[in-house]
Amino acid sequence: MPPIPEHDAVPPILRTAVESGRYDAVLSSIVKLRGFATVIAMAGTLIAGAAAPASAAVDHVADDAGPRVTVDGGTVVYRWPGLAYLWAELDDQSSLGRIEWWVDGALRSTERDLSYDFGATVRRIPVEVRAWDTWGNASVTTIQVQLDHTAPVVTKVTPNFRQLVRGTRMTSTLTATDPAGFMYAELEDTKVGEGTPGPTATFTASTRLGRDGQYMFFWHVMDRVGNSMTFPRTVIVDNTRPTITKITAPAANAKVGSQVKTSMSATDLNGVKEVQMWVNGRLTLSDSKAPYTMALSTPKYGRSFTVAFYAVDKAGNTISTSRRTWRR
Repeated sequence: MPPIPEHDAVPPILRTAVESGRYDAVLSSIVKLRGFATVIAMAGTLIAGAAAPASAAVDHVADDAGPRVTVDGGTVVYRWPGLAYLWAELDDQSSLGRIEWWVDGALRSTERDLSYDFGATVRRIPVEVRAWDTWGNASVTTIQVQLDHTAPVVTKVTPNFRQLVRGTRMTSTLTATDPAGFMYAELEDTKVGEGTPGPTATFTASTRLGRDGQYMFFWHVMDRVGNSMTFPRTVIVDNTRPTITKITAPAANAKVGSQVKTSMSATDLNGVKEVQMWVNGRLTLSDSKAPYTMALSTPKYGRSFTVAFYAVDKAGNTISTSRRTWRR
């Protein structure tokens, strides 16, 4: 193989590839522009000097930028006070040549990772990551390390305190704020929202309810640093139907006039929401204030129609009488 003409701007790796006849290496090498107008011109000069086939010309990729560095994917990184660990993610067309971590004005590491005691004082510390690729291209990336020992702040939980709930399961939501983001939230044994970003997030989960009466459940929330808090909430479970104690109304098969006045009495441990009158299977009248009275205008229902009375408690439980038929 003829020798390659000397030229200061020819990288040794590229010269070796051509002289050894490895044109694939020439064509795939990532070279920096040093004294040539284009990379193709430099490769063409080398291949021509080595008596390479004219068909060996292909595009090259120029690398004149330093490595792109990210730490935890952002410019602000949250850590617990004291000893903390950081890892640098690097992106470069060439391989990494050298890396330096500078903290508090001093070189602290020359590895891809940094283990450093940031102290016990809550503060924000600039960390400078200096990186070079194998071609000598350099970059400087500055991040802020925020020392954080503050737990998430809960701003809202549903159901409300001592709210009436019914059924065998209950859905709850929790809204919290934390600038570091959230590792997870957990309702009883149900973990949700893992890796949710901050500063504000709402989590939803369900839990099994117990017997009628007071029921306390717990939300547990942890931020990405490891700070956590537990939030208790008490609700009132009510799966017991109200009781209709008295109805003053025409009996079944009674003949009625154009207007029928009725009254009802109903009770419930947690309160009655309303009583209702249903005509022909549809809700027609209701009253939410005791003593419960309702007046039905009958002409539009024809010569015969069915009536039923309902009581609804504040939790949503209902009870009804059997249907009765009235005639005009």
